[in-house]
Amino acid sequence: MSSSIIVDVTITVATSSLAEFLKKLPLSYNGVIVEPECTLFEVAHRDNPETGETTVRLFEAWTCTKEWFVNVQLKKPYYEPYIEATKPMWTKDRVIEYYERNTEFSFVRPNHK
Repeated sequence: MSSSIIVDVTITVATSSLAEFLKKLPLSYNGVIVEPECTLFEVAHRDNPETGETTVRLFEAWTCTKEWFVNVQLKKPYYEPYIEATKPMWTKDRVIEYYERNTEFSFVRPNHK
């Protein structure tokens, strides 16, 4: 079993709610990025003018198993206020996908920002 995973979270919000959603993101982000098992946290979004929705992707790399992430990490107390503050903005159910990392093919430029 891999001890390094990617957690890919997809959240859809109304485009008009994106700025407010991003203001609330530090409720969990600030706790997550200090966890020693978290090695990468990226946030990206894409607007869909046809639906008036924006898809937000939280892309995280972790040095742990999926089981540890689900049973330990996701129970951290800083997720609760974040979910409470942002869930009313979600226009679809949140999707969390887990992937085993192949660290042999992992690359990040030192100037990546």
